Amino acid sequence: MIADSASDLEAARLLTLACAEEIDRLSAQGARDKIAMIKVTGPELTARVVDRAVQVSIYANVCSRMCVAIICSNTLHAIR
Repeated sequence: MIADSASDLEAARLLTLACAEEIDRLSAQGARDKIAMIKVTGPELTARVVDRAVQVSIYANVCSRMCVAIICSNTLHAIR
């Protein structure tokens, strides 16, 4: 689970960097496809990482279910 989350975060980071590089090279108008990709995949990858973190926290009894629910709700609300 941790490796999957690390892979998702790295994919989002690399896509963001590729998008920024293309914006610098071609302008925002020329990088519309990359911008669209990051708008779709960024929140999806983030939600998967948060979901895995919640599962691990509950499994390890790190904090109560209410604590995890509040953290998850706040995080997912922030990325939407």
